[in-house]
Amino acid sequence: MFKSILSKVLFVIGIIIILVVLAWAIINFVPVIFSGLANVGSSIGNIFKNKNEAIEVVVNDTELVDGEDFNVQWSLDSTENGTYSLSYTCVEGLLFEITIGDSTKRMICNTPLSLPSDIKEADIKTIYKKPNSFDDVELIVFFTPDGQTNYEYAGKTSLTVKNSSGTENSDSPSDSSGDLSASSLSSEPAESDNTTTTETSATYTSQPTYTYRTTYSTPADLAISNIVSIPGRSTVQFTVANIGGRSTGNWQLAYTNPTTPITTEYSPLQPSLAPGQSLRFTLAFTEQSAPSNTISISVDPGNVVSESSESNNFATAIVTGNYVPNNNNGSYNPNDNADLEIVSAEIGRVSGGRFIEDDRVNDGDDVVLHFRVLNRGGESTGSWRFEITHTPFDSNDDYRSSRQNSLRPGEYMDLYVDFDNVDEGDYRIRIEVDSDDDVNEERENNNTETVDLEVRN
Repeated sequence: MFKSILSKVLFVIGIIIILVVLAWAIINFVPVIFSGLANVGSSIGNIFKNKNEAIEVVVNDTELVDGEDFNVQWSLDSTENGTYSLSYTCVEGLLFEITIGDSTKRMICNTPLSLPSDIKEADIKTIYKKPNSFDDVELIVFFTPDGQTNYEYAGKTSLTVKNSSGTENSDSPSDSSGDLSASSLSSEPAESDNTTTTETSATYTSQPTYTYRTTYSTPADLAISNIVSIPGRSTVQFTVANIGGRSTGNWQLAYTNPTTPITTEYSPLQPSLAPGQSLRFTLAFTEQSAPSNTISISVDPGNVVSESSESNNFATAIVTGNYVPNNNNGSYNPNDNADLEIVSAEIGRVSGGRFIEDDRVNDGDDVVLHFRVLNRGGESTGSWRFEITHTPFDSNDDYRSSRQNSLRPGEYMDLYVDFDNVDEGDYRIRIEVDSDDDVNEERENNNTETVDLEVRN
């Protein structure tokens, strides 16, 4: 009897000892195991992380009003050396002014601004001059490793901008439909616009813009507006907007070529436009059958979009420019080699996201050199560089660009080069495209251009 009771007591004591040991093991070892698993999970997550979401972008305020400042910070889990660039999507009436240290500069939408490599935060002022409006904007940070021309990592965050005033401020940017936005920047990564060159020698580009959104119960309604022909350049610009109350879904654009016989071309599928959204288009033709031709433009030619009105889907425009009656005037067959040509060059400044020509500035001002390069030839150029000499500085340093993207026949590129804090003097700035002579060109005598600049004290 006594032995039976003693064995039961010892059994209970043994169970208690085992439970105490297990509890001690759980307290001391399980957190370590889970921590290790968490680290493994984090490592696996980093392996599969989207490079376009690798940069963490944080702002101190996501809802902004006109005139308000906000702070943006970014971080990247990488040991690579390189530079950061900052950009924001185009929104009608919205400007950002960035301040780093003692320097303040106005940013250009859809145009990454290169920043010093050691900078990972900035203060930005919001300028939103659209009365009684609100809109969403994306702020994007890029990272480009040293020795590369294209960004490797990116990250973004979304902001909402508001303006509750009933009148538009006089400092707001004009809605001049004839202005061209930058489609390329020298030596900086850029978000490219939708760009396609048709086989019939038209260059087709579009640039997204965003307007105040109001929701209605009406169907979508695509409308063409703000048609501008650029004299002498065989170029037409116009806006397609959704003025209805519902999103459009994907849609297409059709246009005729200024050639004989007349042919009709179709754009790639365009993204859905929400109510109030719009796209700015540019059609640039490399040849036309007469000094002046009329082209037709049709939105949603297949009637895919259910619209409240079809009467605003059609427009015509007159183009003048690239008329070549024969080969006796120094022109050549478009099937010949590539041919880079500087077709325009000007010096000035950027205000409100738009370029303003000005060849007389003050000592210490910031200026922007803008020039357009066109491939007039019949073959693609391949990559190329440009060089700028006689720059507006006492040191007179030359500028040599990074490699530029290949231009297809008839395709052109607008380039903008910033010169900050220029020095007093008179300058004849010289631009040379294909400065390394990499392109097999039809002719070489149209690769240079000069621009005069007066910098006063």
